[in-house]
Formats: sequence, C-alpha cells, structure tokens
Amino acid sequence: MKLPFFLKTLPVIVLLVVGFAMFCQAQNTLDEERFMSLKLTNEKGTQAVADWNTEINAQKVVFFWATWCKPCIMEMEAVHEAVQKGKISADKVHFITYEPINKVQAFLEKRSLQGLQVYTMDAQLIDLGIQSIPFAAVLNEKGEMVQSETGYRSNAHTVSFVKKYVEY
Repeated sequence: MKLPFFLKTLPVIVLLVVGFAMFCQAQNTLDEERFMSLKLTNEKGTQAVADWNTEINAQKVVFFWATWCKPCIMEMEAVHEAVQKGKISADKVHFITYEPINKVQAFLEKRSLQGLQVYTMDAQLIDLGIQSIPFAAVLNEKGEMVQSETGYRSNAHTVSFVKKYVEY
C-alpha cells in the first residue's frame, strides 16, 4: 500500500515545527552579570548605573524594546495606561532600549508616554544575550532573572504579566 505524500512528509514537518519552537524558546537569555553593570541614561538624559538591588524584597519587570517595534510600543502603551489608572506601579516596571536618548525622548513626547521608567543603555541587545524583542524579564530582589517572555503579548496579557510578578 502506497502512503499519500502528506503522510510521508508529516513526521518531517512535525520535527521542523517542534525544532523551530524549541529554538524560539531558547534564543533569549539574559547575561545577568553584564546586565547588572549596564550604564543607563533615563528619559531626562541623566546618567545612571543599573542598580537592580536597591529595592529590598521587590521584584521588577524589565522590558527590552525599540521605537520601531510595534509589539513593543503596544506593550509600553498598555503599561502606561495601567499606570495612569493606578493598576501598576511605574517604579517597578522599566523599559530599556539601545537607541539614542534623543530618539527615545522624541518618541515618548510624540506618544505622550511620560511617567514611565525608560532608559537607553550602553550596550546592544546581543551583548546581553537577547536575540529578539519584545523581551520581558522578571528580576527578583537580588537582580536575578526568575522569569522571561519573548514576543508579542496582548495588552491584557502584558498588564497581567506585570501584575503577576510585582506587588502594587
């Protein structure tokens, strides 16, 4: 009995899909040592060294984003709206990009996204082990990554992701 073509190729297709899914899951890791020593510039242009240990017993969510990334922008707008409505505390959610501060300032002003913790960094995403954005990392009180997600999240999922990991 001769098998139809699609049945012959089905195992190969399944292996390719599973392999691709595993690749996508594993591609973003965070080089915590490099991350802990980042030099940051906030949205006002003030230089700072990342000190993720300053809040005792407080987890933080860090979003890595870019002004050209539509899913990143949607996440930022969802968090901004939740902050404005008092559902999320802005001081425990940070947005970090590699883009120049003047570009970030213009972006924030154009979209009226003031009040968020937004930074530019002195490194490229790849230097931190991040292969794609949007990338969200949950840091424990010691600055260690305890959870992460890569890729598009709906507005509701973005807000619930933040609320799940940080106390308000």
